Amino acid sequence: MGINFAEGKFSPKAIDFLNNSNARLCILHGSVRSSKTVNCTVRWLDYIVNGPKGDLVMMGKDRGALWRNVLNDMLDLVGKKGYKWVDRMRGELTVFDRRIWIIGASTVETEERLRGSTFAGAYCDEANTYPEVVWNQLMARLSIRGAQVFANCNPDTPHHWFYKGPLTSPEITNRKIWHFTMDDNPNLDEDYKKALISEYKGSPTFYRRFVLGEWVVAEGAIYKIFQDNEEDFTKVSYNRSNNTFMLWNYANNTWETHYPQHTNIGIDWGQNGSAHAFVATVALQNYSHLVVLRSVRHKARGTTPDDVYDWFMDFAESIERDFGAIRAVYADSAEQLLINMLKRNSKYPIRNSLKYPIVDRIRATVALLSQRRIHLLDDECETLKEYFRAARYKDNCPVDTRLDDGTYDQDTGDAFEYSFERYMNHFIESKEVSM
Repeated sequence: MGINFAEGKFSPKAIDFLNNSNARLCILHGSVRSSKTVNCTVRWLDYIVNGPKGDLVMMGKDRGALWRNVLNDMLDLVGKKGYKWVDRMRGELTVFDRRIWIIGASTVETEERLRGSTFAGAYCDEANTYPEVVWNQLMARLSIRGAQVFANCNPDTPHHWFYKGPLTSPEITNRKIWHFTMDDNPNLDEDYKKALISEYKGSPTFYRRFVLGEWVVAEGAIYKIFQDNEEDFTKVSYNRSNNTFMLWNYANNTWETHYPQHTNIGIDWGQNGSAHAFVATVALQNYSHLVVLRSVRHKARGTTPDDVYDWFMDFAESIERDFGAIRAVYADSAEQLLINMLKRNSKYPIRNSLKYPIVDRIRATVALLSQRRIHLLDDECETLKEYFRAARYKDNCPVDTRLDDGTYDQDTGDAFEYSFERYMNHFIESKEVSM
């Protein structure tokens, strides 16, 4: 959602930040959509013009995220005459004749790129997504007198290095911090705010972090909303004669007809102590809902590649027979030998899974569950139900970590996520939401 700076309003907290962010390290943290990025961008434009002379750097989780979150709006505000790409491939840009380096910072290799540089200032978007070594190297590069850092982030676990270091360490004295919530964004529509809150109400952890803006430990059940309301997610039926799905609309207390958009299969390969898991899902029209058609798993111990092939073909052919054509199969990229075997011997388009970070996959799933947009055909998805019932966080970890001690079926959870991870953004951005 773009920001119209010309029409935008600034809250008292935002004005305080814009007028008083004069420390070496200035951090904005708090809930989603609370205007942290907007305020940081406005302050950064002033710094480009009035800050100490020298090269500047802008960093994000990756360059694509930085472009979406910051650069699009910033360059629109500056206008075409105010900026120039010197070398887009290298990330070299001038704004108001100041050279700025654009860097993705999510990998440790970024630390090597920063070595030897000297910067007069830095803009750090989603700063807690960087490796700590990257942050430390950046701070060492800000050696020009008066150099400042303007950083924003959403909360994470209090065990996170960013919380224990830049945000709270008593050893950092030249620092100012602002905590924002959605109430500090006067440009946020109330209906949109309610929709955002609904996305996180299914997870106490995500609600406290992304709505209240608190740094809290992820603990207990991951999919508590499923555990507490399991029957809500099985109110779906399929009519084979006209290829439609009937879903219960909780807002209107009526059944609605939906049409399928495409069907996919996700595969997670098992090791000796786990299992090969297959999950088929169908995205409904306009990515309004996701229906899980079937989930199965087979013990991996003592099996051969031929066994795996036979299991996959039985599963895929049953899906094609019962629900129609399969658009693609997304398999865990860790087992290329098995993937190549399927490519050679089956008619189905086999592709590597993207393997997005587990926490991102969890957040997308929780959001869709909270909006009642994930549905399971009741008698076909027992293994996925078991995963939703049992999945838990690992205690006291520096980053959110799904417990992986062999006590529950994590393989099916991965296969489910692989089946739709390439389209997660389409689901999140879809406006057709049945609450």
